[in-house]
Amino acid sequence: MERLRQEEIVEKERMQMLKNIETAKEAEIKAMITKKERIRRLQEEAEASNKAAITAKDEARRKEKALEQEIVEFQKRRDAKEAELIAQKAREREEREKEI
Repeated sequence: MERLRQEEIVEKERMQMLKNIETAKEAEIKAMITKKERIRRLQEEAEASNKAAITAKDEARRKEKALEQEIVEFQKRRDAKEAELIAQKAREREEREKEI
């Protein structure tokens, strides 16, 4: 009788250990899934952040190119006005010289 009780106790302990091992495995699996999900979210956030940074840099480059083009156009207009002014002064000087 005592032996039977001891075997029951041993069997209960063994079952409890198996249950504890299973619970630990489930907790570990859940932790791994949570960790993978967190890593995935962080990667998505990093990707979105990188895309936003690239878009901002591209926009800054586009604006800089547009500004450079405006400066070039302004310089061309200024140079053309200066050339026209020089040509006009030369014509006026020629006209004065013809009159003399």
